[in-house]
Amino acid sequence: MVDRTQSAASSKDQGRETTLQDAAEYYLDSRDSGIYRSTASHILESFIEHAEGRGAGTVADLDTRVLITYASYLRRRVDGDGISPATARNYYDVVSGWLTYCVRRGWLESNPAFRQAPKEELPEDTSDPTTQQRWTRQNRVEIVRWADWRAESATEHEWMDPTVASRDRALIALFGYTGVRGAEVLRGGRDDQRNGLRWSNVDLETGQMRVWAKKREWQRVAIHERALRYLRVHKRRQNPTSDEWPVFATRHAHTLLKGLPDDVDPDDYLAAYREYDRVPQALGTHGGRSVLKTLCIESGIRASDGDVLKPHAARRGLGKELYQQQPEKAQEQLRHEDLAVTNKHYNDVETAEQKASLDSMIE
Repeated sequence: MVDRTQSAASSKDQGRETTLQDAAEYYLDSRDSGIYRSTASHILESFIEHAEGRGAGTVADLDTRVLITYASYLRRRVDGDGISPATARNYYDVVSGWLTYCVRRGWLESNPAFRQAPKEELPEDTSDPTTQQRWTRQNRVEIVRWADWRAESATEHEWMDPTVASRDRALIALFGYTGVRGAEVLRGGRDDQRNGLRWSNVDLETGQMRVWAKKREWQRVAIHERALRYLRVHKRRQNPTSDEWPVFATRHAHTLLKGLPDDVDPDDYLAAYREYDRVPQALGTHGGRSVLKTLCIESGIRASDGDVLKPHAARRGLGKELYQQQPEKAQEQLRHEDLAVTNKHYNDVETAEQKASLDSMIE
C-alpha cells in the first residue's frame, strides 16, 4: 500500500508507483458524503477493472486511449443493458472527478477525461425529464386490469401457465403502484448484487419491501394494497421452498435447466427446483421489459406517444400523480435524496399550476 502520510512535494514521484486501487482509496477517503462514496466506489471499481484489462496498472498509465475505450463501453451499455445516456454520462463524470483529484495530487499532468476524443464516444443525452414517457392513471388501470384478466383466465382455462400469468400480474402491479425501478426487483446482467428481489425482503404483512437501490444501498419501499394482494396470490402459486427464492423467477427453459442436475429434463422446471431444493434464477431486466411489451401487444394498450409501455415510465407516471397532490409524498415514494430532484422531474406540473394561478390573478 502507498504510505498515506507522503508529502505533497513527493507526490509526483510517487504517482508513477500509485496503483489505481490505492488512488481510488485516497479519493474516496477524501469525500465527506457516505452516499457519494458508496456510489462512486462501485463506479470506480468497474472503471479500474476496465482499465486494468487494457494494461493500465498505475495512475500514470491512464491516458486518452483508456478513456476512449471506457466511453465506448458506456455507450454499448446504453444500447445493451438499458442504462440511460444520463446515467452513462454520470458514470463518466465520477471517473473524471477522480482523475481531477489525481491531477491535484500530482499523479497526472492533466485529466484525460477532459479531452474531446473520449467525450465524442459518450452517448448523447437529449432527454427532457418532462417529455419522457409516463404512464397515465388510465394506462396503469388498463394494463393491470388486462394482466388481472389474463391471470384469472389462465387459471380457469389453462391456455397458458397460471404461475407465469400470476407472476406477470404481480410484476406489472408492482411497477404501476410502487414506482420501483426494474433493476431494483429484477436481475441485472453485469451486477452480482442485483440478483432480483427475494421473498426474504418482502413483508406481506406490513406491505413493505427492501430493495438494493440505485445508490447501492438498501432502501425500504411501501407497497400499495393492490400490488400487495397480487403478490400474496403469486407467492401461493409459485410455492417457493424458501424465502431465498426470487419473487419473479425466470421461466427461460435453458437458464433453468442449467441450475438442475445434468440428468434432469423436467416438464415443470419450478417443480424440479422444489424437488431438488434449488433456487431458480430471477427474471432479468430485459425479461421484465419483454413481459410488459407482450401485455401491451396482447391488449393493444399504448402510451400517449403511441409506443408500448415501458417499466420506468410507470415510476415517472406514479411520481407525477403523487406530485400533483403532494410533492413531498412523491419525493418520499420515489426515494429522491432531495425535493429539488423531484421538482426538476415534474417541472411541467409546477409550471402548469403557476400558469393557472397567474391566469386567475391577472385579467
